[in-house]
Amino acid sequence: ANMNMVRTWGGGIYQHDDFYDLCDAMGLMVWEEFMFACAAYPRDSAFLADVSEEVTYQVRRLSHHPSIVLWSGNNENEAALGWFTGHGGDSGMRDLYLADYVKLYFDTVREALVAEDTTRPFWPSSPSNGPLVEHPVYVGRWGSPYNNSIGDNHFYNYESPCLNVTFFPRTRFASEYGFQSYPSLYTWKPVTIEEDWVYNSDMMQHRQHHSKGIEQLEDMIRVYFHFPTNADPVLAFDHFNYVSQVLQGSCIRAQTEFYRRLRGEDAHTMGALYWQLNDIWQAPSWASLEYGGRWKILHYFAKEFFTPLLLSTYEDPMDTLHIHVSNDYQVAFKGSVRIECWSWAGTLNKTWTVEVDAPASDSVEVATRTISTLMADAGMTKEG
Repeated sequence: ANMNMVRTWGGGIYQHDDFYDLCDAMGLMVWEEFMFACAAYPRDSAFLADVSEEVTYQVRRLSHHPSIVLWSGNNENEAALGWFTGHGGDSGMRDLYLADYVKLYFDTVREALVAEDTTRPFWPSSPSNGPLVEHPVYVGRWGSPYNNSIGDNHFYNYESPCLNVTFFPRTRFASEYGFQSYPSLYTWKPVTIEEDWVYNSDMMQHRQHHSKGIEQLEDMIRVYFHFPTNADPVLAFDHFNYVSQVLQGSCIRAQTEFYRRLRGEDAHTMGALYWQLNDIWQAPSWASLEYGGRWKILHYFAKEFFTPLLLSTYEDPMDTLHIHVSNDYQVAFKGSVRIECWSWAGTLNKTWTVEVDAPASDSVEVATRTISTLMADAGMTKEG
């Protein structure tokens, strides 16, 4: 699907050797996290010794793979310092949690890593602002890890219209963002029975592990589509699965194309890794691959929005159409873009041609037009 990097999440597993062999052969970069996620961990000597042994073993096992380009300490545990000391938690415990964090990730995980491999950068967490100083001692750049001006960022917004680019962060590296969908009926069938085939049935609720996930998905479907209904309950469920996937693909496409456009703007966004690639069971989830490997609609969309030479457009709230070309190739692209204005009746009313000169490894805006001007030039009205 035209991806050039995957991230192994700190809440999962260290992958099998075959995975890294395939990534090596395909030229697919790997963001490799150590297996810590979404929690505070102890710092007693026995636990730290176990961690050091684990890191040493895994780095020795994996460091010969050229596909691994970065080691990351954990998933969201830097952010978790705020989870446990804010939102009604004991703010006086922050110093203790911070000391635990430094002892585990800086003094133990990182030290075990650099004893075995100094050829790749260590990133303390995802998201993170990264280090303030690395030598002679490693010092973290503390503050909110959701800082758009430095480091990587995770972003989820289930309340705002998911196609509206004004809600997306202008981040340096979007290492996690996503929206849910349901797998196909084909994938549900082996583990469910027909009475489960209602989008908010007890079984769907049981397999939905995101709080308010079904309600959020239903609400966003209603923003952009007619909610699927059918007298046949099986068809109604099948149609819901399909529409949820169209919505998910559209939401992630809008956000990914936004990040790719930002490569050529002041944000200088240099990466977009959506959450998530694959599923571990049949369930509503953020995955683009269903359990068993079947492609969701998002995965087909990803093949298009990750293409190395991307034409993307968006309409801002001020009635303006923006057209961008994002060029990931190492050579410049020269060509043209044709803009066509069609009536609702299927008549081509007007054509414009815009010349494109897109530098290598960059993204440029090639045209900006107000919708009203385009339609006036084509002799059209909003009604057709």
